[in-house]
Amino acid sequence: MVGRLISAMALFGLQDGEPLWRDRIERMISRIAELTVDKGEYAYLPGAGIAPGAKVSPDTPMPSGTWASQPGWLVHGLAHYYGLTRYEPARQLAEKIARYIMGPAGVPFQKMNRSAETKRSIVFIGA
Repeated sequence: MVGRLISAMALFGLQDGEPLWRDRIERMISRIAELTVDKGEYAYLPGAGIAPGAKVSPDTPMPSGTWASQPGWLVHGLAHYYGLTRYEPARQLAEKIARYIMGPAGVPFQKMNRSAETKRSIVFIGA
């Protein structure tokens, strides 16, 4: 859901040129990065909902099954934003999450969410 929001906000920013869109998107990306469990080559988000102001422990277990594939939409939004702005933190986060989905999570590439856009996003960021 957040990935689609990032994409929509990026398009609004292109349309009206207001800097507030870029500021909000980059703050969202920063917060998402804070909520990921970064394992170096890959990163994942907790499988359950996260309360406002929450902090995530580095010991948070990896989601599995359906929960593991959910960040596919986030990867798409991050890659879309990177494609429009070349904002490097968006690319780095998208790449790490994509590596998690396709690696430790064991989600087959074809089953991520069966979205051609997500598959193109992963190819675009080079994960």
